[in-house]
This record gives sequence, C-alpha cells and structure tokens, in this order.
Amino acid sequence: MYFVASEYLACRRCKRKVISWSHGLFSQLDIGHRVQFPCILTSKLACDFEVASLMRQRGLGNSSSQIQRKLQERHAEVWMQKTVQYLQDCKGIASAVTSGLILPMPFDPAPAMPPVPKHRWLMQVYAQDVLRRLDEIKATITSHGRILKMDSTKKVARKLAGKSYGTATSATNVGNEHGRVIMSVLTASEGYGLSPMVEGLINRYRMAGVAPPEVLYVDRDFCGNTLLRRMFEEWNNMTIRLDIWHFMRRFAVGCSTDSTAMPLL
Repeated sequence: MYFVASEYLACRRCKRKVISWSHGLFSQLDIGHRVQFPCILTSKLACDFEVASLMRQRGLGNSSSQIQRKLQERHAEVWMQKTVQYLQDCKGIASAVTSGLILPMPFDPAPAMPPVPKHRWLMQVYAQDVLRRLDEIKATITSHGRILKMDSTKKVARKLAGKSYGTATSATNVGNEHGRVIMSVLTASEGYGLSPMVEGLINRYRMAGVAPPEVLYVDRDFCGNTLLRRMFEEWNNMTIRLDIWHFMRRFAVGCSTDSTAMPLL
C-alpha cells in the first residue's frame, strides 16, 4: 500500500479530479530519484513495478486476464493469512477476558478483502510503463547488429489489399542477430530495386557511428562479383554468405532424386 501526499486538480466542467502526477513531471527528476519511485500512479490506484514488469513478457499463456487471475489468487491468500492472524489474536484476548485478566472489549469484524482491479486497468498501467521506457524501447528497436540476414518472401506481398493490391510481388527484410527486423521494403520482383534500401542501410550505420556488420547472410547472389556485392561495395570487409536454411535446401536437392530419397538425419 502506498500513501501519496498531493493536491487534486479538478475540472470545472466535468468536476473530475485528477492527481497532480504525470509522466512529464516524473521525467524531470534525475535518474537516481526516478529509480526509487516504487509504483505507477493512476487517477485512483497505484501499481507496483513488480506487477507492471509481469506485463512486459505477455504471450498466449500470459495475457492480462491471466495476470489478473494470478493477482486475485495471491491477494486472496494474503488476505486469508491476515484474517486468520487477526481472529487468532481476538481469540487470545477473549480468553484473557474470560480469565478476568483484562476488562471486556469489543472486537471489530475482520475487514473484507478489497477488490483486485480488472485486466483493463492492468493494460492501462502497461501503457504508462511503456511510455516511461519509451526512449529505451526506441533504442532497442532501432538497434544495429554485427550479423545481418537479408531474405525475400512473396507471402507478405500477397496480403496487400485495396489500391495497393498487385503493386508489389516481393518483400525483402533485413534483420540482425537479435531477431529484430531493422529494415523492410516492397519491390516489384525479387532482388529488383534494392539499391535505395541498401543505401539507406549504409547511411543508417554511418549516421549512428556504428561499425559496419561483419557478415551478411542471404538467400541468393552470394558467389562472385554479383550485383548485391557491388551495392555493398562501401562495406568491402563484410562477408556475404548463404544462410543455413537455404544451404540445407540446396544440399537436399543435390543429394536426393525422385527414385532415391535422402534419408532423414
């Protein structure tokens, strides 16, 4: 439980009261004081950072509803322990009254368990947590890499609808060793019109002051003085290699025929 001493700001029209705390005010503090703040405040409730951190790794089995049910169960266990302890203390005092050691005194009933906020409120807290870490998230998304992988697919282009339908037949993506897609482009055909993307990728590394990548894995055009190698001529120390997935496909084609299939490894 947290107690915050602050003034309330009330709207003259709707009479709604809002606590005088916001991300803009919080971000003005230095980093030493910001890390000491233990919770995320909303209009009426506060959420501990330990609960907010559970929302960062959400998946199919870890949704906001699932987290809310876990919090409900945990709060019920703690409330039950506190209630049993309170009733046990009341029993001891009642025994002392019966023995005549102390004067009779009334006992208040055990307090009811406060309701746990719904999953929609948890999503609101998660949005504020993302806003608080926005600079860090941007730095992570726009990260570079020492190992890049460039691959083209037609499945993304087939999902285009409306006026953009039929304008592109291939989507080329560039990712790093952390599994993040750092650049993506739609082209009229596979391997065609990639020069602007390559120039933008090189300028991105140059403007960030980051060393060029060491290896680039591709699905084609990796042998000899290909067009792709000439587009990356500024990164002359970068090695271009065939990625393992396409290597295994070509290996399987070369080692198996229609009459003799390659045994499973």
